[in-house]
Amino acid sequence: MRGAPSGGSREATAEKAAAGQGQVSTLVADHPAGATAASEGAPQLAVEIIEKAFSCASDSVAFVPAPAPPGEFHGDLLRSVEMFLAGVRAMSGFEPVHEALSTIGQRLVLRPNPSVPLEHLPLNPIHGFLLSRLDGSLSFGQIASMLGPVEEAEAARFVYALLLLGSIALDPPVGQGLFRTETLLDHHVRDAAREQSEADFIRETYAALQVQNPYQILGVSETAGPEEIQNAYRDRKHAAGSDRFLERVRERMASELRIIDARLTEAFLALQSGGRPRGPERASGNDGSYDFDALALRREVTKTEVAASVDEQEKLAEHYYLTAKKYFTQADYHNCIQYCNLAIRQSEQTARYHALLGEAQARNPDHRWQKMAEQSFLKAAALDPWNAEYPILLGQLYRKQGLKRRAQRQFERALELQPGHPKASEELKLTL
Repeated sequence: MRGAPSGGSREATAEKAAAGQGQVSTLVADHPAGATAASEGAPQLAVEIIEKAFSCASDSVAFVPAPAPPGEFHGDLLRSVEMFLAGVRAMSGFEPVHEALSTIGQRLVLRPNPSVPLEHLPLNPIHGFLLSRLDGSLSFGQIASMLGPVEEAEAARFVYALLLLGSIALDPPVGQGLFRTETLLDHHVRDAAREQSEADFIRETYAALQVQNPYQILGVSETAGPEEIQNAYRDRKHAAGSDRFLERVRERMASELRIIDARLTEAFLALQSGGRPRGPERASGNDGSYDFDALALRREVTKTEVAASVDEQEKLAEHYYLTAKKYFTQADYHNCIQYCNLAIRQSEQTARYHALLGEAQARNPDHRWQKMAEQSFLKAAALDPWNAEYPILLGQLYRKQGLKRRAQRQFERALELQPGHPKASEELKLTL
């Protein structure tokens, strides 16, 4: 049997006993009839011997070849698999394997022709539930999240046994050839080290942004030209791109990654526009107003990490929105769109951010931009369905495109939401 635990979990030799190779000595001494249990029709005794082998402390047991059972021996695949599952269920030192299975990102898939007749095994509901999820779309950790602690423990041992038997596989595989426990545990150790390294990198980058101005953020001098700034921005975005990190790192540090991405974009826009950025040391003005460049990256120590992160994102989103409005009034629709997108990244469910984005997009006569403006207005209306302003904006877009019937429906919708709305009434007359 390949794939037995090794290193700190040295019950590897115990699995050989369970594989039917007759290599038990001390265990058989406790059960004199063990050597001939199979031939004498004592399956329960065989199970007890295997369970004891799997659960033994390897330092206290010596394994030596045992004589083959006398007489003709008839193998029973199904019974052998049942005994093997019983052994894994009793296996000691399983915690590292369980942890590795729970954190590994590979998906579980049932092989087309399993080596084990699974349909003939006496399975409990947990086993059946597991088998129904082995379609290659879920990892063990994702499946385990649907189970309670007791069920998860049983599920982990069942999956591990099927991996050893070759009935299921990891996709993509861990190592080459047959599944090996040693390879799984080594992979887990490397994965954990990578996870820690990536998390440390994100934290350090996030902290550095608190004390850097846009030049320092992009790593350019104050005399840098547009091309140098653009190349530096692209390199920084790549280095901190979320797709470079493990999925669980991305999930755990999603807030920090969004802030880093937004800060890089804001620094790039500030330098590209030619404006001289303020230093990060100015947290607030003498009048008590906040410098949002510093506030955007400062966590409030009096709050929990989650609450501070949410509050921080909301303030940053509002700062971007107000900046976008300023550019809109200046007819700088390009920058308005950029800052609207930054606001939406921080708070995607805020309707007015989408509405302002749509107004800026609608200023571009190109068909593609007109279509994007329509989608932005529809998004705003979906997020805030009781606001009459959004159907009006959409209706105005349709009217300018010559789609009078569509425009009319939007203005009528606005009047349903707010009867007597002067702008909706005025616009409706233009479509009749």
